Amino acid sequence: MPFCPSFLLIIMKLLLNVNWFYSRLCFFVIYENFQFLHAQANLYSFVIHQLLIKF
Repeated sequence: MPFCPSFLLIIMKLLLNVNWFYSRLCFFVIYENFQFLHAQANLYSFVIHQLLIKF
């Protein structure tokens, strides 16, 4: 049956595409959270720096 391997190949390609999509999505979410936390840390360090300059 030549139909079966190509069908399996299509399923494997779909699974890989879904896997790739989810891995990209997870990476994007983690990266966005990291950027947000990094920005928060920069803001806090800036505020603390300003307070230290004032005192």
